[in-house]
Amino acid sequence: RMRRIIRAMMRISRVAVMERGCGGGMSLSGRNPAANAFAARVPLTRSSFSFSFSTCPHRTFAASATSSSSSDALLEELQKESAHERANYTEASAATPSPPAPWSLTEVEGDTLMTLTRSFANETVCVDIMVNDQLEKEEEAVYFEDEETGEIEVDVSVDFVVSILKENSDYELVFECRSDGSFIEIVRVSLEPEDEEEADDEALYTGPVFDELDDAVQDAMYAFLEERGVTADLGECLIQLSTDKEQRMYMDWLDEMSRFLRSG
Repeated sequence: RMRRIIRAMMRISRVAVMERGCGGGMSLSGRNPAANAFAARVPLTRSSFSFSFSTCPHRTFAASATSSSSSDALLEELQKESAHERANYTEASAATPSPPAPWSLTEVEGDTLMTLTRSFANETVCVDIMVNDQLEKEEEAVYFEDEETGEIEVDVSVDFVVSILKENSDYELVFECRSDGSFIEIVRVSLEPEDEEEADDEALYTGPVFDELDDAVQDAMYAFLEERGVTADLGECLIQLSTDKEQRMYMDWLDEMSRFLRSG
């Protein structure tokens, strides 16, 4: 399923690029890259979060005066960064929700893929989200400045893939979706063979452009997903889970870097 998920994520990203070309706003990273990095690691609320550049935590580390080795200096800074991140993570992680029942979460340490799974009648419903894909989207974040407070509000959304499998079918129904925690948007819908090699056939017709479907058909598909628990509330949970996953992987990366430098 991994190749299918990656293909779907790439398609959602391409649609997002096309939408920004038709309208979009200014990139947060274009204004302040440091703020963009910070935004990836703070707890998120329902559809956006706010912070003030004047109140962002600043960490200024002096160059090591006790070591003439660049490796030792880098190791020291990595350890400081790790200690800082872990101290702040303890408090932030308390706000990260567990998947709502009856969804169950599957993830592998060091793997960017997270999967939520549930049963519905004779179906297995899977929701896949890849942290790597969300990190690439940080550069595309749209910001707004609150005129009263001066705070920067960042619109945050996640891309994910919903796959519905039936026990007696050789196909799976795939919805490529996006959510900011207040809505669910279907970007693409397809009916694909479960067989990976057959599904990889680029000449295979899997379905029409979703926006070109009759409005009644589109509405019925949204209702179909909602009945299976794919709602705005689930989208909000995915935002929180993705942010938490990225933070844990970042802290692990810092520690791995430190172990590499200490290995001699």
